Amino acid sequence: MRKDAIDALSALEPYNGGKGHDFWILHRLNNIDKHRTIVAAGSSYQSVDVGSLITRRIARTHEEMFPGTKFPAISLGLRPADNLCPLKKGDVLFIGLVDGEIDEQMKFTFDVALYEPEVVKPGPMLEIVQHLADLVSNTVTIFKPCLA
Repeated sequence: MRKDAIDALSALEPYNGGKGHDFWILHRLNNIDKHRTIVAAGSSYQSVDVGSLITRRIARTHEEMFPGTKFPAISLGLRPADNLCPLKKGDVLFIGLVDGEIDEQMKFTFDVALYEPEVVKPGPMLEIVQHLADLVSNTVTIFKPCLA
């Protein structure tokens, strides 16, 4: 390799803990794919829409104050601090109020997740793959002068 290419590659620091740690992740995921055939995937908890709870509580008061009018539905998606990746049978997704009614309208959303905890923090597959694709695409530009 030419000196400028070696310097550009060294500057990336593509190793575990280096500036280019994400290249190390890509390398490890690539090796897993070759040796195990499949990268582990699961599901992760993305959000819960608590809007129906809020709407139901406010709607009662609204109806008393403004008879004959309907309170509009509210959508409020909350992302949990822990995405519970990978989800397992019995995981608790939401705990309502002690005196709360069961809300059959409550909506939950989930992601297909990459689950290789020894390589990368578990998270939404699409976000991780897009990040790695952008990384490679942007890096090609850095190496363009070395290819002439």
